Amino acid sequence: MSLQNAFKRELGKELGCVRRTRLTELSKVSRDTNIPLELLDQLEIGMPKDWIYYGTLLFYYGKVFELKLVDKITEF
Repeated sequence: MSLQNAFKRELGKELGCVRRTRLTELSKVSRDTNIPLELLDQLEIGMPKDWIYYGTLLFYYGKVFELKLVDKITEF
């Protein structure tokens, strides 16, 4: 998996958490953002989509993201 897709996967999951925390239905977000319901569902479960959708949702939720580097966990 590419680094870009890994980032999109995590961002999509986080955006899904924001929606669920706000108790907002997927159908309402779809109507308000004009993003198809099926695409929103896929994005929130971590399937990479076009960057425009992530930007639209960040704007819709009033969020920005910050990048933080952490140590890689190695399994023995």
